Amino acid sequence: MGLSQKDRKMLWARSGNQCAFPNCAQLLVETDADESPGIVIGEEAHIVARERDGPRGEDSISCSVDAYLNHILLCPTHHRKIDEQPLKFTVGVLQAMRRDHEAKVRAQQALDSPPTELPPGVFDGMGFGIPIIAWKFRATVIVVYSFGSPPFRAPTGRLSGSGFQFVEHKPSGDSAVLLTSSEAQPDIEFWVDRSVLYVIQQTFDIDTKGFIPLAEHRIDASIDPLRHSISNLLKSAASPAYTLEQVELDLESVGRPGSQTAEVLLYRLRNAGIRRPGEALAILERMKNAFWYDGANAESGNDIERDLELAKTFNGSG
Repeated sequence: MGLSQKDRKMLWARSGNQCAFPNCAQLLVETDADESPGIVIGEEAHIVARERDGPRGEDSISCSVDAYLNHILLCPTHHRKIDEQPLKFTVGVLQAMRRDHEAKVRAQQALDSPPTELPPGVFDGMGFGIPIIAWKFRATVIVVYSFGSPPFRAPTGRLSGSGFQFVEHKPSGDSAVLLTSSEAQPDIEFWVDRSVLYVIQQTFDIDTKGFIPLAEHRIDASIDPLRHSISNLLKSAASPAYTLEQVELDLESVGRPGSQTAEVLLYRLRNAGIRRPGEALAILERMKNAFWYDGANAESGNDIERDLELAKTFNGSG
């Protein structure tokens, strides 16, 4: 009788145009660059043979021998391989092979599918602030709440501003705060690419008197639970010009009046300690007893302390 039209469509659609044999990259339908008609490479292989004397023909199945569940799509090489080694490629092995392959295809399709931007009005504040933008991913929804002004949206689609809270709303109804950026901190930039939310945090640069990238947050929402990773963007931290030990000596040598010099050195401490944040934080803690650690220097110290605490999460460093 053969596969029904419905079962054949399911079999081919769920294959992702790839042979189901593990690590086989053979496409089931190949096309040339000149857009000539495609060449069908894939073969519809029975898991349990239609004939009793065929490969795995004596095994029983709970469905029709010509049903979707009794088929697997393979390239000619692997079709021949499974049929010539039925003791190795049993019914159970082939059923698991098809399930694993189709699950891999679904995961990849979910990763390639862009999230849906939802109307923020669907969500109430829930104590997080005013909802301003929301994205629905495969496994979750991420809502951005604002404490103040809405973000600025660039022509590229990227958003920027400060005073935001990023919250994951799970299908179970639970919520979890992913990231908070206060209005007192430098502006952040954020956007979604495929199933990843990117957030760039900035910090003050004493040399240019402006803001430079400090950290990149990658929140991968294609999986459940989602994965949140942070990487260091402060490239000046790799410069050997200022070592922690040298900056510490310079800070201890600040004389009167030395407030402006101390502020510069505090940022040097941040840059030099971005890869050794635990040690840098210990030095900063000792400097809080210095005569010059007040006013503007104390405010800068608080910002630097926050940067160094964040740096402890870079690549699991401490």
